[in-house]
Amino acid sequence: MREKTSLFFLLPLLLPLGGAWIAWILPSSGSLGRARRWLHIFALLSAGAFLVVLGTHRPETVSFPFWGQPFDYEGLEFSVDALAINFAALLVGVLTVISLSMTTRPMDRFDTVTSLILIGSGVGTCMAANLLTLCLMWTLTGLALLGIGFIRVPEEGIPHAIRNMLGNVLSTFALITAAILVIVEHKTTRLAELSLSGVSLELLMAAALLRLSVYPLPGSFKRRWEAHLASLGTGGYLWLRIVSLTAAKLPGVTWLIPFCGGTIFVTALLASLAPDFGTSLPYLLLNGVALIVCAPLIETQVGLGVAWIAAINLGLCLALIRTDVQVRPVGPLRRWARIPLMVALGSLTGWPLTLGFVVHWSFLKLCWVAGWRGFVLLGSVSFLLASVPIWGRLRQIRYESGERNGAPRVSVWIAWGCVCLLAIALLALGIMPPLLQRLWPRLSGVSQLPALSVLFGKGIKQIGLLVLTVVIVPILGGYAFQRLWAGAPRGLTRMADVASAVLELDWLYLALEGLLVRARFLINQFAITIEQALCLSWVLLWSLLITLFLLGGRP
Repeated sequence: MREKTSLFFLLPLLLPLGGAWIAWILPSSGSLGRARRWLHIFALLSAGAFLVVLGTHRPETVSFPFWGQPFDYEGLEFSVDALAINFAALLVGVLTVISLSMTTRPMDRFDTVTSLILIGSGVGTCMAANLLTLCLMWTLTGLALLGIGFIRVPEEGIPHAIRNMLGNVLSTFALITAAILVIVEHKTTRLAELSLSGVSLELLMAAALLRLSVYPLPGSFKRRWEAHLASLGTGGYLWLRIVSLTAAKLPGVTWLIPFCGGTIFVTALLASLAPDFGTSLPYLLLNGVALIVCAPLIETQVGLGVAWIAAINLGLCLALIRTDVQVRPVGPLRRWARIPLMVALGSLTGWPLTLGFVVHWSFLKLCWVAGWRGFVLLGSVSFLLASVPIWGRLRQIRYESGERNGAPRVSVWIAWGCVCLLAIALLALGIMPPLLQRLWPRLSGVSQLPALSVLFGKGIKQIGLLVLTVVIVPILGGYAFQRLWAGAPRGLTRMADVASAVLELDWLYLALEGLLVRARFLINQFAITIEQALCLSWVLLWSLLITLFLLGGRP
């Protein structure tokens, strides 16, 4: 009976991994493309359904394999609490909706395998009950990201793929090193029994930040949407887990908070300087990631909730924007087809009645109450800059009309239904933030979204200031800035392109790569000189040493 319960508990993890194995052994012929698509959808739907069921049960820890520990010290252990199940459900739910929107499109073997491994390992990362399990699932996620980043990448994208790989390798190395130090210090790696501090805590923080790929880490911009989603799900989970396990303030808070503030501003500035919305989207995602990192540093308990709703907003917006690619203004839809996309754009900007508004309001209110008053002004200006590409995309939507050829109408309607579902979620959580707790009563702690009465508070001065900094300045100021920027002289736009290239820091990483190549060349030349040109000197030196050793050893 115990083994059956444990198997049921691990089904959200085992179903995607089992689906990946089935997809791998199936022939790679194109005729099985639709079968692989349905296998992918079935695995994701099943994993999501079992996660919902697990959310109604009390927390429990199970081991795998069920008959004992494969290692002398600790085995693989999995557990589910509110934080774990919510990040796992977010990861599975987003990919499920995206896959459902492409129901009529075939799926090749490699995409199926890597996507299911990514989901299985991501769920395993969130469900890990000790650092040993976390290291294994973290490494498996890194391998899936490695495959996604390198396969079918164009030649000009190889340097960015290498930088992404380096970040994943360093993140895994930091996590494994931290696990070893924790074993030495605490004699256990169970997360529920840990009180993190010292070097192990700093290494865990580094692992989370490297997986999140916060600006200005190399490779943080040029990534596929799957990499952004996996980084948000696994890196965001680990960051919030670290904060919840730490009794005192995290090390380096005095410089991390200003660093995050600068990151929020620079990524917003890069988004405003981008030539189109597609180019600005990675900057907007990194802007939200910086907010997730910053909020718990300002105040732990409230900041955890702000970071969580920011993660939900980013995940839903990313899913809607990715799914909207399949939507076409066909038949009776016409302009109505773009309304869900407008909701996603508004939520990224922080429009009222969207979840993004709750995120921006909660974050600036947190900064004001915690005494970081300068962050209120910085955040307002950053939100203004981040809204500039949104207004540009909305202006393009106005002129989109007519049908586009190439996609069956059935697939368009399915995709439109998926984006409508995501848009309703963004609006419902923006209008009634605690709705998630009512639908899923077990959610508590960091997963609670604030009620509107708590969100707005009672201070007239504070409400007026937040209305000014969250609504008026970002929305109206962003619209005015976009109109002015559209008519800017060519010389000014060229200067903006130069500033954008400087802030992206590609020149810095190319210079560092050049220095490494030069250092490798010098080391190779030095080794060749020692081994070839000075070979006779080495023979004489070793002969002299052996002779002295033999002579010195005589009585």
